Amino acid sequence: MPTYVLRALLIVLAILTSGCASVPGARESRVDSSHELVTVASERHRRIEQYIDVAALAQTPQMALPQVRIDGGAHGEQISSAQAQLVANNAARALCRELSGYTVLKAGDDGALLDPQLVVSAIMPTSGAVSGASSVLGFFVPGPFRLPAGLGGLAIDAQLLDSTGETVAVMRWARGANAVTNNAKISSIGDAWQLANSFGREFARALLDNDLQTAGLQRAKVSAETTKANRALCAARFGTVNLAGRGASIFLPLAPEAIDPGPPATANPTAARQWGY
Repeated sequence: MPTYVLRALLIVLAILTSGCASVPGARESRVDSSHELVTVASERHRRIEQYIDVAALAQTPQMALPQVRIDGGAHGEQISSAQAQLVANNAARALCRELSGYTVLKAGDDGALLDPQLVVSAIMPTSGAVSGASSVLGFFVPGPFRLPAGLGGLAIDAQLLDSTGETVAVMRWARGANAVTNNAKISSIGDAWQLANSFGREFARALLDNDLQTAGLQRAKVSAETTKANRALCAARFGTVNLAGRGASIFLPLAPEAIDPGPPATANPTAARQWGY
């Protein structure tokens, strides 16, 4: 098919469909907090509400490794429990790595630690058929390309508790995939898995830097040794993504299942700590 015909089809599709998926629909809050949440973003494809106790996070905090669970009914039959767990684990891993350069992370149960707790409340499936078509057509269309249809989404409720169980921070986060920034993956969790990385970055940013009007994080980094130790803890709890597979996935529609083995078999993500939900 000539390139100019494909370009014309793309223009028509872009008009008929949006380039971004809508955020997951109305859902019950999984954050038990009496604090009023401030709306940070309210768009069709992105919604963020949060509360941050600036004073409690003023110094370099010591945090437990993130806990994550999946809310009942968060996904339908198109997504298996194992796939949902892969998305949830990637969200916790992303948060852990984003925090690793600015906090002191601890793997054990220590009452003096701040405790990050995540609940995956909605996973919208990616259309494998549309993603496959995008990948095929991508060989003929120059530059980044994806059909703006069949996009997935993800919603996560998160909170940070202090040693007394009081809420230090809350974020209700939901996002739909973007046809430009999210690569097509032939998997029903292709978009949700990628969006989990976005959640990790945005929640960490909220915890680490309360001056969102200033470019870049203002908080000082911890030492290189501490960062290395933190990342080792993250890897031991949440596993690591295959680097070769991650690189290949830029050009190929590799499913998350093909490059992410999930947490190590020896990991115990719920050891001894109680949920605040």
